[in-house]
Amino acid sequence: MVRAGVELGKLRMGAEYNFVPYSNLQNASGDVIGEAINQYFCFSLGFYVNGGRWRVI
Repeated sequence: MVRAGVELGKLRMGAEYNFVPYSNLQNASGDVIGEAINQYFCFSLGFYVNGGRWRVI
């Protein structure tokens, strides 16, 4: 998994890419009939409500 993000004021943005191995697709008798790609990209966006000021410790 690769993850990156940024916070600007009360806004938070993030992105991640998941590296998951390929999966074999099988029919009811157990024969492999294909392969599924399980890797995916995710983008998230959020914000704070009533959060007040941030303090650096």
